[in-house]
Amino acid sequence: MIRLPIMTIRKPCVECGTVIEFDVRADDYDLWKEDGFLIQDALWYITPDKREILLSGICGDCWNIMFAEENEE
Repeated sequence: MIRLPIMTIRKPCVECGTVIEFDVRADDYDLWKEDGFLIQDALWYITPDKREILLSGICGDCWNIMFAEENEE
């Protein structure tokens, strides 16, 4: 069995400061960051909230608060 290198992401939310931590495969992260793959294709196995913290720096809780009115419509 081949073991791929894993990297731990630790990213603070720019709104509340909560640090979100999770693991991704290093090769997949590079596909997104360096090779231009869409994040949902390269890192398909992490949650949308974790992908959002990578993209915008905003955690899922803050995102829900910021866009609560839009979600109610």
